[in-house]
Amino acid sequence: MGKATTVNWRKSPQQPDSATFFTMLAKAEVVHYEIFKKMKENEKVNVTDTKILSQVKNVLKTMREEKDTESAITETELYRKALEAEKRSREFYLSKAGEVKDPDQQKIFHTIADEEKKHYLILQEIVDFVSRPETWPRKS
Repeated sequence: MGKATTVNWRKSPQQPDSATFFTMLAKAEVVHYEIFKKMKENEKVNVTDTKILSQVKNVLKTMREEKDTESAITETELYRKALEAEKRSREFYLSKAGEVKDPDQQKIFHTIADEEKKHYLILQEIVDFVSRPETWPRKS
């Protein structure tokens, strides 16, 4: 989604739970920024998997248990816009992976694209949750 965009969106929600989600995403974007900065400087990059999906699910479970969903419903459109931004970011990183010749850089772009997919899934879970908190999580 991009560091600046995430930080700006993070400032707009007025409810602490929304800020929690956007803070998690913003921190992940900072990690992405640092990775690309190292790539630009031809430094060795080590990309690791994150636990952001399980962290978000825990926050949503807590919200459901505390019945704190009323305020989040008004922010559904914000989450939907963030969903689209994550989708575009993933497509961008996959495109860049196809452009670079270095196999290590290709792998990094694919890994970041996978992270953006996780962010997308997080935001989709949030939209599902605020739309239907009584039936969340969905039965897959």
